[in-house]
Parts: sequence; structure tokens; C-alpha cells
Amino acid sequence: SVNAHASEQNLETDRAREKSIFKFYQRMLAVRKQCSALRYGEFENHSGEKNAFVFTRTYQKERVLVVCNYEEGQTIVPPSGQWRLVLTNGVAKEKEKEWVFEPYQVAVYVEK
Repeated sequence: SVNAHASEQNLETDRAREKSIFKFYQRMLAVRKQCSALRYGEFENHSGEKNAFVFTRTYQKERVLVVCNYEEGQTIVPPSGQWRLVLTNGVAKEKEKEWVFEPYQVAVYVEK
């Protein structure tokens, strides 16, 4: 059976939208291709007890931080370093020592 919303929710309309799931995955794959650390880097978990998956991957001199948040208003203290946001599906609210994330927000940072 066909979804009742198939005429509005389909690949063609999703690809035409600037903030589509399709375009987010395209950008995510491009970041993965550009960052050797995401493909080959050593994994280090920084999740702690929070309802988020936070990790770094380090390869040679490249270090990448990935935050996958699952909760409303989650506050995360990033690992030490200077970080530059390269990809997110939400609004990055970065304060000096802690960052606040939206529910189900993903963010990828590269160390400066």
C-alpha cells in the first residue's frame, strides 16, 4: 500500500528542499570523505553517563569530535581543544565551556 502522504513526502520533494534528509546525508558523506580521522582514526568514547553518544577519532594530526544527542536541552562539556563546527542538523549553541544540543541533533567538529 502507498503512504497517504506520498505526494508530499517523497524523494523528489525531499531533494528539492534545502534542509532535506537527503542533502544532510550527502553533506555527511562528503565530510567523511574529507576527514581521514573519521575513516581511519582511533576511537575514544567521551559519552559518560549522559543520554548522548560523544566520541573523538584521531588520525595522525587530525582530530574529529562527533556528538549525537538524544535528549531535550542536553548540555555537553566538550573534550579539551579548539573545535570548529563542520556539520549539524540543528542549531549549535556553543558556550565557552559547555554546549547545548537540541533533541536528536548530530554535530561534527574538527579540531582547529
